[in-house]
Amino acid sequence: ITLNKTGTANGTVTVSGTGTASRTVTISNITGDGTLGISIAAGTASDIAGNTSAAVGPSTTFTVDNTAPTANVPTVTAISNDSIKIEPNAIDPTTGGVAVGLHATPYTFNRDGVDIATNQSGAYTDTGLEVNTAYTYKYKAKDKLNNESNYSTEITRYTLANVPSLSLDSGKQTTISGSINLEGNPSYTETYVERADDIGFTSNVTMVKDWNVDSTFTADGLTPGKTYYFRVKSRNGDNIETAWSSIVSKVTIPATPNAPTVTANDDSTKMNISWTNIEGATEYILYRDGAEIYRGNDTSYEDSGLAPNALYVYSLKAVNESGESPEGVSTVRYTRGNNPLAIV
Repeated sequence: ITLNKTGTANGTVTVSGTGTASRTVTISNITGDGTLGISIAAGTASDIAGNTSAAVGPSTTFTVDNTAPTANVPTVTAISNDSIKIEPNAIDPTTGGVAVGLHATPYTFNRDGVDIATNQSGAYTDTGLEVNTAYTYKYKAKDKLNNESNYSTEITRYTLANVPSLSLDSGKQTTISGSINLEGNPSYTETYVERADDIGFTSNVTMVKDWNVDSTFTADGLTPGKTYYFRVKSRNGDNIETAWSSIVSKVTIPATPNAPTVTANDDSTKMNISWTNIEGATEYILYRDGAEIYRGNDTSYEDSGLAPNALYVYSLKAVNESGESPEGVSTVRYTRGNNPLAIV
């Protein structure tokens, strides 16, 4: 009996049975990859009359595949803040001229050293994960004969980060400070803050805080009495950035007013005070001798009930939703004196 073989396939042929019983041909110790079959030479068997058998074969062959699939590097992608997709890339190599192909459900997926899914037919999405957290994945594959590969190369990926938010403190004249809410991101999550002169972020867009883990920021060099717009975004450990947060705005405190213009009224008990409109101011506070005498949005005021020929000191503050400006330079004026009485 001859063993017919292709590729690297090989084995040991044995025949069992004696006398007139049928013989059983067994191929054992099979190794390699290829095909095996047998041929039976003429004269191998004879009947009681001495007639010998003709040659038989070659027989139908069977495939020998002892080579496991190759688990190439997977594609691992974060698809949300709590899920990561693993796409395998396994092949069943042709060895000895044969390849039986991958099993119908060939894949086993492993996260952080623990198998999390077996007998999978294709890509696998791992869910229920923590936001912006690193996970390490690998997989292995088996062919139709259950030859199983080694694990693939490990790939580590972070889940996506959440979009952060920010809040602004009361503005000052030339600075606005704020704080960042990570919205469930871990403390090592980096954030980036920028400001602009308009809500559409088309004018004077400026970085306020570069990528880092600081939770507070200050924008400086600002113009008094002007509204500024702010937004923030974060990124995960693989530097994949989130969308921008909602936009928030804040106006800086108005500029400190110049000294008001003070004119003595023809009425010796009155003074006329006026001042220049200040950008971003919603009202003004007028002081006489350090006491508030007017609060409103007008830019002039008639002060009455004064003493004739008396000295008064006037100063201003500008006010908006963020607070009051420092008190400006004072103006000092006398009221007019009373006209002298006529002597008859």
